[in-house]
Amino acid sequence: MPWRRKMVLKMIEPHGEIETIKADTWPSLKDTLLSLYKSGYNFRGHKDNSWPLNSSLERYFPTFTKIQQCEYYKNAFKHMLSCGLFQELDINDVENMFNDYYTCQGDLNRFVEKHSGEEDKEFVARLNKFLKDNNTVYSIWLRMQHHNVPTHLIDTTRSFYIAAYFALFNSIKECSEKESNYPAIIATKRYHNPTIDLLQWHFSRTSHIRNVDNYIHERPWVQQAAHIDSFLPTKYLIKKLIIDPHWLSDIYFDLKLMNITGYSLFGTKEMAGLDYYFFAKFGNFIK
Repeated sequence: MPWRRKMVLKMIEPHGEIETIKADTWPSLKDTLLSLYKSGYNFRGHKDNSWPLNSSLERYFPTFTKIQQCEYYKNAFKHMLSCGLFQELDINDVENMFNDYYTCQGDLNRFVEKHSGEEDKEFVARLNKFLKDNNTVYSIWLRMQHHNVPTHLIDTTRSFYIAAYFALFNSIKECSEKESNYPAIIATKRYHNPTIDLLQWHFSRTSHIRNVDNYIHERPWVQQAAHIDSFLPTKYLIKKLIIDPHWLSDIYFDLKLMNITGYSLFGTKEMAGLDYYFFAKFGNFIK
């Protein structure tokens, strides 16, 4: 039974209210995605549209208190230091930065609770200062994220094509026949004044990230990356755009045409091998 041109459902997620959008063709969905892109949305691919928009830290350790989160990061940093990473940083300085982040984050949350619902210039100024002051801490978390250490950052991209790649990678044969578990592209945008998107500014212009080696330095730029701090007291406009598995051949040709592959996004031989497997599965699926 064909879908209507646009069907909108709503549910509540931890970081905001979410709309579910369905279209009857991939070109139709692309039109909607392009409109969202022009409106300042970022994108994220989910293999299963039932997955919530949570960070890896929230998924693995959902009951952690703020104190436990802080101690977790200190221990994760020590472990990575023992593996030869972060040698340029002093462990005492980093532990103090983690402590300062959680102290200032608590101040921000209390400020928001006190001024709930206001488009407050003072809040914007406070948030901008907070992001700027914690630039080095964010660069550490970006590097942890790169090495698959759970963090509270949520990866997004400015390109909905890249999001489509991540939604479909390694899931072609496993695409569910149940509509409730189809892949999806998640589109996010903050409710507040766009000037508070300084976190995205830091990570989309990676020359401003300190203490990150050249390889990791280049990856966010290639991936058109932006990162959401899921702990900050800001709400998001969230839209979930469902990918019908019957569109896979159309999406496949779009990705191939623009050379969006694991190798182009990550630059490793391992990803080149996985690309071959991924696109071979795609071809077999189409046949």
